[in-house]
Amino acid sequence: MKAIFIFLATTVSAMCQNLVFEKHPIDLTFQGIHAIKVIDMDDDGDLDIVCGSEITPISGSIGIHWLRNDGDYPVIWTRFEIDASFKHVMSVDVDYVDSDNHPDILATSWSFHQVAWWKNSGDPTQDWNRQIIRSNFINAHDAKFGDLNHDGNVDVVAASRTPGSIMIFYNDGSPNTNWLPEYLTNSFLGASRVLVTDLDKDDALDIIATASDDNEIAWWNNAGGNPVVWNKNRIDSSFTGSADLYVMDMNDDAFDDVIANAASSNQVAYWICNDLQNNFWTKFVVASDLEIAAKVSGGDLDGDDDIDIVAVGKVPGELVIYQNSDFNWSKYVLADNFYGGTALSVIDFDFDGDLDIIAGASGLGELYLWENKNVSSVKRYSGFNSPDGIQVFQNYPNPFNPSTKIKYQIPEISFVSLKVYDVLGNEIAILVSEEKSAGSYEIEYDGRGLQSGVYFYRLKAGNFNEMKKMILLK
Repeated sequence: MKAIFIFLATTVSAMCQNLVFEKHPIDLTFQGIHAIKVIDMDDDGDLDIVCGSEITPISGSIGIHWLRNDGDYPVIWTRFEIDASFKHVMSVDVDYVDSDNHPDILATSWSFHQVAWWKNSGDPTQDWNRQIIRSNFINAHDAKFGDLNHDGNVDVVAASRTPGSIMIFYNDGSPNTNWLPEYLTNSFLGASRVLVTDLDKDDALDIIATASDDNEIAWWNNAGGNPVVWNKNRIDSSFTGSADLYVMDMNDDAFDDVIANAASSNQVAYWICNDLQNNFWTKFVVASDLEIAAKVSGGDLDGDDDIDIVAVGKVPGELVIYQNSDFNWSKYVLADNFYGGTALSVIDFDFDGDLDIIAGASGLGELYLWENKNVSSVKRYSGFNSPDGIQVFQNYPNPFNPSTKIKYQIPEISFVSLKVYDVLGNEIAILVSEEKSAGSYEIEYDGRGLQSGVYFYRLKAGNFNEMKKMILLK
């Protein structure tokens, strides 16, 4: 079953200093919209949205669907059902579980007490097959994909709110995709959110999580081994009602920091990592008035090289930007009366070099794109039509796994910078950063250790500055 939605954009102007957003409805009838994952589901080069629906006081859950980006401006969206019977969805994620190069879906259900995944048949518009990873996982709240044991297979880490546990399900890589369970902890009361990231930059994925009843944020260091050895480190044990979290380098010191919010204390805060080896973190509170703070994210929205914070509060409902100016924070309300605000993604949706915001309100059943209309200082040129005669070519192969080649050429001696970024604008690799003589160059990029998804590479040389998209498919 599918439905087509065509909406006109409305303009939101002067929302915050140096920023203007244009608001585009995506879906105004997605009752209970709670969790989203923005990713290219159909391999057509633009970003789609996988959506999960919770049960709210005024509506029932409609399960899991995905919204296909059919292009045009404003975008035309087509909704496709994944599983309408999987109720009270608390989280969704997307990655490549098996070896068929089709993106699969992971989700949790609070009332079904399940962690499950859906195998993509090759036609994402139909024939999705639910496969249970774990039943009786009481009040399943969150789950994420990630290759935790570095065997080339995508594993799952999941959080159960009651009484509070985090489990890892290792993918054995067999044709039937069997999952081997292991408790990371069964004493993390009110386990709410999990993230999978290489926090200590040792090429092994670590786990960061929040526990609302324990008021805790903690991370588990992946020490390697077979089986993997996990070491717990507490970041904060007094963040009352700890809920969502996000990881980003806030102070540009090459160490990731943590942004988080707390539902019961209405706080949005961040923790600067002063010394990861000794697990030393310093907390800074950004706000204490975001009621039932539900989701948080971050990124440089205004192009000033400071990380801004975006957050949503659930009741009465607010979508806010905390604009960062050298760690002085100004709050701007992007949407009020945003009842049930829980779905949030900060991402360069239109690939124009600045970060946009996608957010949904479960109580309203509405999902919107706030397009960042900030005038970028980045000039985009293509091929030898550029005034400098510089060219950067599309990587080949694309999609790639695990390596690809990037070619560029410059007509005269120049300082060249070639870097790789993820969809959130985080720098993940420096391929070139040096003076180069005139000529043609080719460099190989190895994406081993990265998760499947969309990435970007940017070439800077003189006044030339161009970004291209590449896709890693595992």
